[in-house]
Amino acid sequence: MLVRVDRDRIQGEGLDMSPLRGGEEYAVLEMYAKFGGRNYYRIDPMDGSAPALFDTRGFSVISPSVSRLWVAGSSDEGSLFLRPEEWAAPGFWEAYFDGEDWAEEGYVSLRDALVNEAAPNPNS
Repeated sequence: MLVRVDRDRIQGEGLDMSPLRGGEEYAVLEMYAKFGGRNYYRIDPMDGSAPALFDTRGFSVISPSVSRLWVAGSSDEGSLFLRPEEWAAPGFWEAYFDGEDWAEEGYVSLRDALVNEAAPNPNS
């Protein structure tokens, strides 16, 4: 899935999309729908900053194809997500942000696969 940061939506909704750049396209790494709240895309800015959740209202969908690497799941609170199964493992994100090698390597491997999958095919 590929999305573009929509400058008009950002201004209209007063969204903070830092460090993403307006008009740029990004691969969606995860979709998260918070029970009773907002919907989010996990995006990696690919600028050295950490991957983060961004409000879906700040984007236009460029390619709606759902990743073959995603699985659906839900939390005890009723939130829904589509993401790689490995990222749903208890403690994965804590280990990633704590800098544990196994989590960083697992993240980078799946991130790269998702980015490649979302990239437009120049032959189509």
